[in-house]
Amino acid sequence: MTLRHILMSTLFLGFLISNPGSQSVLHAQVQGGITGTVIDPTGAMVPNANVTATNVETGQTRSTSTNSSGEFAISALVAGTYKVRVDVRGFKEAIETATVGVSQTSHLNIVLFLGTGHSNFGTIAVQVIDAHGAAVSGTVITIVAANGGTVASGPADQDGRFESTAQAGDYTIKAELGTSRKTEKVIHLNAEKTKKVKLTLR
Repeated sequence: MTLRHILMSTLFLGFLISNPGSQSVLHAQVQGGITGTVIDPTGAMVPNANVTATNVETGQTRSTSTNSSGEFAISALVAGTYKVRVDVRGFKEAIETATVGVSQTSHLNIVLFLGTGHSNFGTIAVQVIDAHGAAVSGTVITIVAANGGTVASGPADQDGRFESTAQAGDYTIKAELGTSRKTEKVIHLNAEKTKKVKLTLR
């Protein structure tokens, strides 16, 4: 590290110490959130469901409950990948994966099935690349079920990756960057398996 870099780092640290408000601003800039709607197989909203988001890297958790409309929101989350667990009496537990981007909100549509224990889920792992094979970050990924319902939607991370846990079945995986670069692929997800999907934006 050069003397100039040391001086700049020292000045910046002094600025943060003397301006505590700036720390809050910087912290807010790396945060995002998760919102979602929880429904049963008939499409009816599920109120009072317990929702817990766990950061995959740090293990830190945040919890909330769905409101009378089956909706939930968890804000002020550090950017990263989260496992979102939803459970309520009379339904099988559901576990989804959400990718939270900087100053972005990931939205989940979660279906709870009647019964107890775990549902028949697998994982969809998406990576978006360009024509040269390089990762494309910031792409909006949408996972659509065969019935037309959106299962998960959110931005790909810096490596062009996005993951979501979903019920076994057929899905259309869509990737969109801006208004002109779009692509999609139809896949089948098996229970307790990970389906890797590579999408190329041209």
